[in-house]
Amino acid sequence: MDRHGEANGWRIGELAKATGLTVRALRYYDQVGLLRPSGRSTAGHRLYDADDVTRLYQVVALRHMGLNVADTRAALATDAQGLLGLVQSLFDRLGEEIETRRRLRAHLQQTLDAIHRLGRPTVPQMLEVIAMVSTPMMRSALPGHEPRSGKVRDIYDLPGDRLLIVATDRVSAFDVVMPTGIPRKGEVLTRISAFWFERTSAVVPNAMIAVLEADNARALGVDADASFFGRSMVMRRTEPIPVECVVRGYLAGSAWADYQREGSPTTLEVVPGLRQCEELPAPLFTPTSKAATGHDLPMTYADVEALVGVDLANVLKLRSLALYGYGASVARERGILIADTKFEFGMLDGEVTLIDEVMTPDSSRFWPADQYQPGHDQPSFDKQYLRNWLTSTGWNREPPGPELPPEVVRDTSERYIEAYRRLTGLALPDPAA
Repeated sequence: MDRHGEANGWRIGELAKATGLTVRALRYYDQVGLLRPSGRSTAGHRLYDADDVTRLYQVVALRHMGLNVADTRAALATDAQGLLGLVQSLFDRLGEEIETRRRLRAHLQQTLDAIHRLGRPTVPQMLEVIAMVSTPMMRSALPGHEPRSGKVRDIYDLPGDRLLIVATDRVSAFDVVMPTGIPRKGEVLTRISAFWFERTSAVVPNAMIAVLEADNARALGVDADASFFGRSMVMRRTEPIPVECVVRGYLAGSAWADYQREGSPTTLEVVPGLRQCEELPAPLFTPTSKAATGHDLPMTYADVEALVGVDLANVLKLRSLALYGYGASVARERGILIADTKFEFGMLDGEVTLIDEVMTPDSSRFWPADQYQPGHDQPSFDKQYLRNWLTSTGWNREPPGPELPPEVVRDTSERYIEAYRRLTGLALPDPAA
């Protein structure tokens, strides 16, 4: 990386741009003592010299290998052999199985050797090597906590009966996770969910505590890598209710296919003669099963009553319809039609509580209101664009999914980001800010 900026070193924004990290991450590293700038300008701006950049490479490598803040500081104060011993002690905590520890030590040495061969790379180059070498055995970025992975989210257990829900950039379609991710999708899902959680909490209780950011991670007691910020949410732990609470306001997707067959459980209440994507006379509650893997299956309301009881089924239905009604009204004012969506609930202190993501482009169909014309598929801000591309390939909707071409990845990402902008009235925070 060529030196530029002020005569004494790089300013924080310049260093962020040159390395591919964010200003937020660099400020966090300063806050927790991992990377103190070597000086300050006359105006008070942080200044980083060449030694600071070298240390930055080391910080990022160690953090992505799973060391927490305290152990990373200790590792930076030791030599290579001492580093191996320190990380080995961390691996020892995972269990006493000798062969596992031997393979982990070999994996760590291989990763360090690969980094040393790079000389002094840029951070993105180094992360690429770390990912290539380390992925098969890399520990979690939250040491001591192994995630439970869903289709697109990772869940970490936190102290105090809390969870960290991480919205990754993985994308699923037709209940299959694609091998290619969608950049910034996780941030969009987390921030839109927070937008709705904050606006509906007075009517329907929810489990959100806070979106994880650089400036609140320490207060929340979360020692996470900076890459978690903005896409992760600290939530109270609940007992999930095993029902996907789907609400439909328009006749689209599988409901349209069911409607054409006349008599599916999801469309028995619908009057005849409606067109594709036409607004329904009233929103429908059309629940499905909640599958950890594979396909969710339609349920009748009687099925829900049999599964969770009459009273709880009624609460799920009423709260789902109320949330959709409010959300659809707010979104319409901001140029988005929410054609359908799904909610998930859990029990917390005896109360039916809203959990998981809420009215996002992943869990809903978002249509631009100014282009709405019933009678055919609609342009969208959600992953329907991706679904349409997948259908055009002739893929049989069974794993594995096909690799997504760059233009499909780019266009899908842009749709998610535009949905956030229209809905909240804000630009998605700049990763370099």
